[in-house]
Amino acid sequence: MRALSSPATSTAMLLAAFFLAGIADASFYEPHLPAASPWFEGWYTRVSETTSGHSIGFILGHYPDQNLVNRTYVALIVDDGKAEPLVVEARPPSFKVSKNGAPIRGDPDQDSQPDFEVLGDGFAMTQRGDQQRVTLDFPNGVHFEANLSGRVPWGPRGESPEGWAGHLPIPLHWFVYSLASRATFRLAMPGLNISGQGKGHQEKNWGQSFPSTWIWAEGLQGENKIAVAGGSVPLGPVTVPNAYLIGLWTKKLTWTFHPQDPSVFWASVDACKGLVVLTARSANRKLRITLEAPPIGSGMFPVGGPTRTGFQIDSVENYRGKITVEAYSGLLHDRLEERLEIANAAIEFGGDARCKQTKEATEVPVVQAEATLAAAGPADTAIPEKRIRRELRALSEEERERVFAAMNVMKQTSSLKGQKMFGPQFISYDDLVAQHLKAAATKGCDEAHLGQAFATYHRAFVLRFEESLLAVDPKILALPYWDYNIEARRKDPRDSEIWRWFGSSEGDPSEGHAVKDGRFAHWRVRADAHEVANLSNPFNLLRSPWNVNPSPHITRSRYSCGSQTQFDARLWDLCLRAASFDEWYACIDPTIHTWAHSFLGGVWHTERNVSRVECFLTNAIGIPSAYSKGCLRCSSNCTDPAQAQKSCSCERSRELRCLADSFLARQAPTYGDFADAWTSPNDPIFFFHHANVDRHLMMWQQQHREKAPHYSFPSLSIPCQGHGLHDVVGASAPFSGSLLGLASNYTLTNADLIAIDGSRGPYTYDSLSRTLLRVQRPSALDWPSLRALLLGGVCFGTCILVFGFHVFHPLKVRRAPLALPSS
Repeated sequence: MRALSSPATSTAMLLAAFFLAGIADASFYEPHLPAASPWFEGWYTRVSETTSGHSIGFILGHYPDQNLVNRTYVALIVDDGKAEPLVVEARPPSFKVSKNGAPIRGDPDQDSQPDFEVLGDGFAMTQRGDQQRVTLDFPNGVHFEANLSGRVPWGPRGESPEGWAGHLPIPLHWFVYSLASRATFRLAMPGLNISGQGKGHQEKNWGQSFPSTWIWAEGLQGENKIAVAGGSVPLGPVTVPNAYLIGLWTKKLTWTFHPQDPSVFWASVDACKGLVVLTARSANRKLRITLEAPPIGSGMFPVGGPTRTGFQIDSVENYRGKITVEAYSGLLHDRLEERLEIANAAIEFGGDARCKQTKEATEVPVVQAEATLAAAGPADTAIPEKRIRRELRALSEEERERVFAAMNVMKQTSSLKGQKMFGPQFISYDDLVAQHLKAAATKGCDEAHLGQAFATYHRAFVLRFEESLLAVDPKILALPYWDYNIEARRKDPRDSEIWRWFGSSEGDPSEGHAVKDGRFAHWRVRADAHEVANLSNPFNLLRSPWNVNPSPHITRSRYSCGSQTQFDARLWDLCLRAASFDEWYACIDPTIHTWAHSFLGGVWHTERNVSRVECFLTNAIGIPSAYSKGCLRCSSNCTDPAQAQKSCSCERSRELRCLADSFLARQAPTYGDFADAWTSPNDPIFFFHHANVDRHLMMWQQQHREKAPHYSFPSLSIPCQGHGLHDVVGASAPFSGSLLGLASNYTLTNADLIAIDGSRGPYTYDSLSRTLLRVQRPSALDWPSLRALLLGGVCFGTCILVFGFHVFHPLKVRRAPLALPSS
């Protein structure tokens, strides 16, 4: 793309150059002759006022440069105005773009009708005159087609929104082909079919990249139409803070504004509130425009756009916006010509215009079909018959990105919608959290903790998560694990590349310990928790009912009751020496498992600072137990975060039956998400940590093959039903036999799950062979050494009462486990 060759020669042209160098997007609808990289071209259409009640958008864009990784982009957005929008994205290998059936040989001829095609692996857009045909075939059975005709141009001669500046050799252009074409469409996917008619807004963009900051909006309602694009535009050391292109069409008015008119603009932008107030003024006209978009979680979705490294997520958009316009005329701009409101408008916050607190939420797609995910290898990469789980750092960047992107699909997509797209193995991330909560909160018995089924429950739980990941993206080879021993051996475990991916290991205390960086900074704890679970915290967030944590963010603290948790890598090998499953469980739960939860989660707002042991006894055991017994009275329907632990709190009942352990704590503290035992999967690192705990179990099983298939798993249901060998795992929300290739109506038992040992079952770990080399034959577990490590301050707290007499009474090591750790 050519840069400007000389300075503008007038104030008007200088303003135009300032503006157009960074925000105007396209010149003419036909394909352009490709220029030097970076150079892109893309088409955007939104169909609104549909007979079906949906707003539907689609995007096709590409960079001709063969060397860019993300050089193509296809997106389909479907919003019914109620549920979260469906956004399906794909990145086909390339597009073939032709004009009149031949390769592009020059820039568009302004006097000719469009005649071109854009084709690529199931995606096609054909333009013949003002007749457009679009067909989008995504993986997993998502099919969309549309026909548009009857162009309504920006100007009577088909002018660009840029006016004469559209002919300048500038880095970026915006061209609106039609404001309201006639449109028919059909969407088909497993279990869902939509068809209807509507009106289509059609645009084209071409150039080098979008600017660093911009606002865009369009809306139509009857005969009223409006389109807006602009923002802060840099030119060398100078930044034009407000430069916009605006068009308004009503029965009465046809007004356009350009920087070169000259026109002047004032804008107030608050993306966190979804609000823009824009004033445009020329000699005898003034527009006051208010753009109102619901926030993220209310129809807001991220959208990909062109950058200098290919197509990346660079903006958030909403199809449920409202545009209010007041048009004034006269030299004093005091005569109100018209006031109107347009509902269901499209409003976009791009680049640095996005909300600072939620900008990371726009760094990833909402929903991605298989083709969306950046290639981690050739398309025909063989998938091993038995999946091999590897450590996170052993994956390539592309492989990790596949996993993280698929997690975002699960986080942003309901189970119902996801199963229609990806098949029956899909489950939404929040539904998984709700399943864990239901098992832990089962009346009279924690089905997932406090007994030997901890290992088998979480083995099934992690497997269900893995199967859902693979349903979203079959090219994911297996779920990776996080080996925190790598961090444990470092001088500072909090100085690790892991925290670049999962966010800082401790949140900001000044903002409720919220984690606002990393790959999952955009994640929010599920609000309106009762839509997916029977329990919620006092702020109706998907947390334990006794966790008075008001933050919508994932939260972490390094302190639990004022104390810190440290890792000790020696326990990894020490626990492998356990002679029985009971001993193994007694060893790992207060150490290998629980350390990470307290290291990352944290507990604050405690009545006093105490040791880790007392903190655990009081808050990880005592508080949940008190709630389960009806001895903890919690506020409900809290809305003001400032009232957390004040008027909104959880306090112990003064009933006689509830006084036995009230000396430990009269009021529940605030828990970081990974320390909240019942809903700890809210923290995205959960499954990678629990895969590592499962890896340790499989390493132990490899040393005791003579005990297969049940590996001395206790037959008795201790401490309660659900923890015996032949009990159903998590009976309140059981796991389908389909996870292990069995009948889908069969429910898995502890016997089924403990039999998975690397030889049997759908997966294994990359470290198993190394385990056998390092430990040739298990020797007796050195309980005195273990006790010394635990009492030496390494243990978070389960060491005091964990598993009855296992740790502190080695003569009774055969006794079944009696108590617990956190999640």
